[in-house]
Amino acid sequence: MVTAEPVKPYDSSIKTRTKKLSEAIAQKEVIEKLSQYPSNRLSEITISSLVDRIRVEIDQFASTDIGLGRFDPETSPYELDIPRIYNRIQEAAPTLCKLLLAILESNHPSQRDRVQASKGPITIITVSIAYAYAPKTYDTFSVLLGVHLHSMGVKRRTLSVLAGLGLIPSYKTIMRKRAELAEIGKVLTYPFLVFTLSFLL
Repeated sequence: MVTAEPVKPYDSSIKTRTKKLSEAIAQKEVIEKLSQYPSNRLSEITISSLVDRIRVEIDQFASTDIGLGRFDPETSPYELDIPRIYNRIQEAAPTLCKLLLAILESNHPSQRDRVQASKGPITIITVSIAYAYAPKTYDTFSVLLGVHLHSMGVKRRTLSVLAGLGLIPSYKTIMRKRAELAEIGKVLTYPFLVFTLSFLL
């Protein structure tokens, strides 16, 4: 259906047959019927393909322009432009954002309301996935959040709980990063995150 080269002049091209097959499978009723067969690997293949696409997108987060890569104590939170972090995530990982938006779809009357209400959840889910995927590569947001919470007086036990949930680094790591910031006099600038993080709510 998909890979065979046309033999006769009037045979459909590979592109045409692929498009028709794709359109047929994409129908809700067809998917439901196919999923009823235990031996059918369509679901597994689809999930595997989706995972591969999302991994490629997450690899884009290493770019310093996005603000989710490796934590750099020399970078000011002002430079990270956290209020626009959702927009940068959406540009770098459109497939992941569409997936999360579909999962989080609620009763908001318009697409605009639905997207606006989902910005915060999608951002924290995305950074958590990226941090769990490669904690030494994508730790900027998690470190900033941990340092901010510590600066606000959150107790060590609470920070350890959040670290166990994969939202922030360990307490030991937070203290080490805070010390790095203290050496260059930036610790006091991080309460600014209270303001910038509020844009995601």
